[in-house]
Amino acid sequence: MAILDSIGSFGEAGLIKLITRWLRGQKRFHKLIKGGGDDCATTLVRSQRILFTNDALVERVHFKREWMPAWEIGWKALIANVSDIAAAGGTPVAALISLELPASLPVRWLKELYAGLLAGSRRYQVALAGGNISAGPHVAVHISLAGEAPAKRIGRGGARPGNLVVVTGALGGSLAGLRCLQRGLRGGAVRRAIKHHFRPLPNLAAGRALARLASAQIDISDGLAHDAEHIASASGVQLVLVPGAVP
Repeated sequence: MAILDSIGSFGEAGLIKLITRWLRGQKRFHKLIKGGGDDCATTLVRSQRILFTNDALVERVHFKREWMPAWEIGWKALIANVSDIAAAGGTPVAALISLELPASLPVRWLKELYAGLLAGSRRYQVALAGGNISAGPHVAVHISLAGEAPAKRIGRGGARPGNLVVVTGALGGSLAGLRCLQRGLRGGAVRRAIKHHFRPLPNLAAGRALARLASAQIDISDGLAHDAEHIASASGVQLVLVPGAVP
């Protein structure tokens, strides 16, 4: 029998399940409504339900600086978190930004990064409320975002047999853009695909509207099949995806 003794041997889904198991029992503390294993954690503070989420954009893991301008890195780092709030049917409020930066990085590059962050904050009305900076061998942008939860808070675990699986928008644009970058394709017909990869646009209004109707909801920025497995696992059901029906 193989012994799973390294992070890589578990894979992302396996690690999430492992950590979620370690964190069980915390719901008795601080009125935690939803914890690990969902797009957002939800807690109750003086009768107000608050959403919390965080995400990271790490150089050489999620982007390459020679591919992706600083403005787009700032935009995408913030918007990845906004997308989680949208999936929870909520409204983003304030973000904390933690940066790892090489000492040799030009200040003008950092200014462009913040221009992208500020553009995202204006678009989705998110206050950039501070954060932290530390030295590191490469660029990493870690963002924590708080938001207002809807009255009906659904997550990944509510799917039931007979439910219809639906998505918002057309899929595959970001992956197409990534493939173009990896293959060195630029300009012309590929410009639109690359823009999809650099500048995602989560739909907060759709997230809020669907949260009133759906039994389960998830952000699918990691891909439909990958994230559908999260809903299936959390809900204890099988999801059937019909290829010809995927937009």
